[in-house]
Amino acid sequence: MQKKTGLAARGVGGIFLLVGLGLLGGAVYTGNQQYAILKSWPTVDALTTKSRVTEVPSQSTGHSLYSVEIEFQYRVDGKEYVTVSSLPYSTPDYVRMKRMADDFGIGTRHAIRYNPTNPGDIRFNAGYNFDFFLMPVLFGGMGLVFGLVGVAILWFARPKPELEWPPAAREALPAVSNDNRVLRLVGGIFFPLGLCFLAVAWYTGSHQYSILKSWPAVDAQVAQSRMIIQRSSKNRSTTYSAEMNFQYRADGKEYSTPASLDYSTGNYAAIKRMVDDYAPRTHHPIRYNPSDPNDIRFDAGYTLGFFLLPIIFGGMGLIFSGVGMGLLYASFSKTKRRCPSCGHKVGEADGVCPKCAAPLSSL
Repeated sequence: MQKKTGLAARGVGGIFLLVGLGLLGGAVYTGNQQYAILKSWPTVDALTTKSRVTEVPSQSTGHSLYSVEIEFQYRVDGKEYVTVSSLPYSTPDYVRMKRMADDFGIGTRHAIRYNPTNPGDIRFNAGYNFDFFLMPVLFGGMGLVFGLVGVAILWFARPKPELEWPPAAREALPAVSNDNRVLRLVGGIFFPLGLCFLAVAWYTGSHQYSILKSWPAVDAQVAQSRMIIQRSSKNRSTTYSAEMNFQYRADGKEYSTPASLDYSTGNYAAIKRMVDDYAPRTHHPIRYNPSDPNDIRFDAGYTLGFFLLPIIFGGMGLIFSGVGMGLLYASFSKTKRRCPSCGHKVGEADGVCPKCAAPLSSL
């Protein structure tokens, strides 16, 4: 039984180590990719033709996230290019994004880098800074955590040679299982992590539910509707999202507020259909935050999309806490053995069956 438990513990440790190595591999890959951009992509002087702060409502926190979208005009190999580029992340710091958009104001000139094999693929924030190397740092940090946990589990679960003790001395020694320590270590990591995921699921689910229950609904007219196209230079894929501008009245005051989906998808037809449904001058019910009428939701409802984050966090929480609880229970519960000769229950430390006196060394 201890051998089987040790194998299971080493299996868990091996999984952690492999995941850690995979994440570290991702850190090396993305880091090399960013470094290659700095070393091999040429720079060119570009003119800013458009610059704006984009807003994405965050359904998990109820606050908006902001990013920057800039259009550049530049010449490569005698050919004119006009390319839109945006930051690969969003942040709740509006002031910082507004300052960046002002720095890249219309008519200003900046040095950007372009892909020599595809001059339409550009980077305007390339440099030896934290933002540009954010993905390698994240992958590297997660890889170190998973890898170190895996190494620790494998160390505690390593097979150890058994010492030959005299029978009297062996009976006097307390029964201590290294395998149980490993199970408690892994269970002690999984169980609280699962509880954290469940807490986040409860928080985000309660927030979404409060929007449906306490945010008033109002009829709004669509002023603008457009599809957002995002092209990834890493895997040459294209994703789509939608952005609408609504005009509505709340508490006797007129508002004009942009809103966009908080996700992108490769399903062009679905986004095109949504943009057509929210065509200019059409009317739709939306919900607004009574304490901040500029904070709106146009997709609020008892749907999978609106409650996607609570479902994801809840599922992960159930899996992690369930695995952790099972491992902790297995580590603290006494192993139930039966005599191979008569089937009588025997204790973990029994050397012979108390009923038939059969030797138990084979268990």
